[in-house]
Amino acid sequence: MSSFFKLLIILGFLSFLFYILKKEWELSKNSIEVEGVITKFYKNGQKNFIDYEFYVQKKIYSGRVGVYPFKCHNGVNGCVGHKFTVKYSKNDPDNNDIDLGIYNDFKTRTRIFN
Repeated sequence: MSSFFKLLIILGFLSFLFYILKKEWELSKNSIEVEGVITKFYKNGQKNFIDYEFYVQKKIYSGRVGVYPFKCHNGVNGCVGHKFTVKYSKNDPDNNDIDLGIYNDFKTRTRIFN
């Protein structure tokens, strides 16, 4: 493998890492909280997900987060239909995350910056 090809791989990885960190930092510094609702709990292959929706200036946005299987206090899988706080970036509402409160430990991913 040539040195140039190795350099391209390293630069690609660093660019991807920078992009992820930038989005995380943006959400942590410019977040606005709104109420959102979980709309779907499903399994895709070996992974479980919840989808959620929230409104920003009368426009609907959505998000998805990986979770371990869980049930709400009332027995509903993935708390479908329940409302939770959603944080979104005021600069880009597509950059968002749901706060599942006491169920946050069931999320498969944690944010780098809080």
